[in-house]
Amino acid sequence: MNKKERLFNIPNPISVLRIILSFFLVYIVINGASLWTIAVIFAIAALTDALDGFLARKLNMITNFGRKLDVIADRILMISIVITLILYLTINSQMTNQKIFFLLLIMSREIISAPFFIASLFMKRGGYLFHMLDGQEK
Repeated sequence: MNKKERLFNIPNPISVLRIILSFFLVYIVINGASLWTIAVIFAIAALTDALDGFLARKLNMITNFGRKLDVIADRILMISIVITLILYLTINSQMTNQKIFFLLLIMSREIISAPFFIASLFMKRGGYLFHMLDGQEK
């Protein structure tokens, strides 16, 4: 059964915004932003995760592409916030072995599961990613 998904809906650009904010976090740390500024940008990015899911369900705009985009955006946000914390702590000479250990614990889920997630995009149902982007589902 072929089902055409509407990729340009309200929740998907919100997920893309989360990706943009993730890279912006790293940028502002490199340029010496305060910890409060970093926290506010991260909070906004985290809220977009709840908002896109809420709107997708409320407006009945749930798509396979949106589900995958949401997971990708979540992973990018998690990885970028850890990179941001590493940069911030290093720039401000506050990095300790204990903080490195905690950051690695936070990242362990992403590090371990990322290759499996990427493989599943390409292997599920015979190249699912390509069918998803075409708007077709096997």
